Amino acid sequence: MQKPRMANRLKELREGAGLTLEYVAERLGLSVSQVSRLERGKSEPTLSRLQEFATLYGVRVQDIINHKQPTSTIMVRGAVQAGQWVEALEWPRDDWYPVSIIVQEQYVRVPKFGLEVRGPSMDLVYPPGTIVICVNTFHLTEPIKPGKRVIVERENGNGLIEATVKEYVVDDEGTPWLLPRSSKPEFQQPIKVDENAKITALVIGSYRPE
Repeated sequence: MQKPRMANRLKELREGAGLTLEYVAERLGLSVSQVSRLERGKSEPTLSRLQEFATLYGVRVQDIINHKQPTSTIMVRGAVQAGQWVEALEWPRDDWYPVSIIVQEQYVRVPKFGLEVRGPSMDLVYPPGTIVICVNTFHLTEPIKPGKRVIVERENGNGLIEATVKEYVVDDEGTPWLLPRSSKPEFQQPIKVDENAKITALVIGSYRPE
């Protein structure tokens, strides 16, 4: 068992899921310094402790010890649904759950999160129940390219938020638009990108639970 590689893997899983040392320590009943030492290879975890990490990150113990593929664990933090106005995009932290995925190499160490797709507003691409893997726009180093899917948030006069997933396009005049890919006519109206419809995250992949 190679402690440095396993320790790096623990840190990689945590950072890829966008979790803090404090959050992991609280969930596992450890101190922040204990988690930090495990991530730096200064302390060797027991098998039972490894199982706790594996359960938290939604992977197998073998995936921590013998990591080869560029996998990441993301926490599913909320849901997106056109026409559904809610107080916040994210659920309470106790309702988050992990999903282990394979991601492009450039996103392995970038904080990511998952959102459940609900309703038919994007069902031609993401059927209800699909989990979209997202990166917040402030973590991006390049502009979003046309044809990419994005998370869009709108706020109504009562302070409620509508969060949806749309396809980002730019017309011949350079105006950015957000297109639904829906089989339902009521969800096929394009949305103009402006102060009332803000792109908050880029979708870098998707996951369909069995």
